[in-house]
Amino acid sequence: MVLASPEGYGFEEGASYYFSHMLNCVYDCRYCFLQGMYRSANYVLFINYEDFEAEIESSIKSASAPAVFYSGYDCDSLALEPVSKFCEYFLPVFRRNSNAIIEIRTKSTQIRSLLDTDSMQNCLSQ
Repeated sequence: MVLASPEGYGFEEGASYYFSHMLNCVYDCRYCFLQGMYRSANYVLFINYEDFEAEIESSIKSASAPAVFYSGYDCDSLALEPVSKFCEYFLPVFRRNSNAIIEIRTKSTQIRSLLDTDSMQNCLSQ
């Protein structure tokens, strides 16, 4: 669920991890490696957020330096935000853990949850 990022991926300092609450992407970008990555083109939305949170918390505690968590490596983090409530659930987790950073990747215009949240120094969105 929460996996160590590949060598050379992301920021240079500290531990880095990635996690995906969804498989596949609602966008059909011709250049994207996600097209055809999975056997099924169906969207799979994982709803066991408590399990993700527990693994994130455990990874933060075991890291010797600030940890970075990448969301959206193999999905668009916010594309289904009105349904998934991803930010609504995970931003408070990172607000409580200011020594960890979350990077949220999206092409979506579904950014209402970000706009409705107080700014966080440890949340990057692109």
